[in-house]
Amino acid sequence: MDKEQQYVVLTGDLVRSRRIKARQAEQERVLRAIDIINAECSAFLAARFYLSNGDQIQGVTDQPQKVPLLLRRLRSLLFPATIRAGVGMGTVTTELMPENPGWMDGPAFLNAREALEAAKNKTNCFTVFSGLGADQDAALNTIYLLIDALMVRWTKRQWEAVSAYEKLRTYEAAGQSLNISASAVFQHCAAARRDAVAAGEALAERWLTNII
Repeated sequence: MDKEQQYVVLTGDLVRSRRIKARQAEQERVLRAIDIINAECSAFLAARFYLSNGDQIQGVTDQPQKVPLLLRRLRSLLFPATIRAGVGMGTVTTELMPENPGWMDGPAFLNAREALEAAKNKTNCFTVFSGLGADQDAALNTIYLLIDALMVRWTKRQWEAVSAYEKLRTYEAAGQSLNISASAVFQHCAAARRDAVAAGEALAERWLTNII
């Protein structure tokens, strides 16, 4: 008997969003961010990201190795807002509804919800994985505890510099795109510990590549 198709559900919760005074403007900004990630990542989204309950974002992929990219891109687009993320793997027991994911359900969604609640109940924890297996969950949760400890400190300039460098691959080109010097891009990337974060994400991607 063939193994059932496995999906990864990524559920993100905006931290302290209810304290934001200009909630309508912030919600519109979040919706623009969701439109961007849905357009950029459509090739590997089984169900698009959508906003629910005003401050919760959820999307589905059938390519687990893309989770580090999705997490990083979401956090980049939503900055300066911070998100906690629950990442759940499992089957989907309802019909796959790419354009209406709010009606979907199954173990993958349950694992994502449980993971998000676990993240909320921990101090300085922003990403929790569930449903991949005890050893895999523990390894990825440890990796992301370290990644998030660095990334949560990134400033706007550091996010811009890291994103530009990783897109353009040279400090000179990144600097030109940001109208700053190549050395300034290097300094921002170094202060952000970009190499350490990228190494952690690459390790997480390798773990995720081998779970199906």
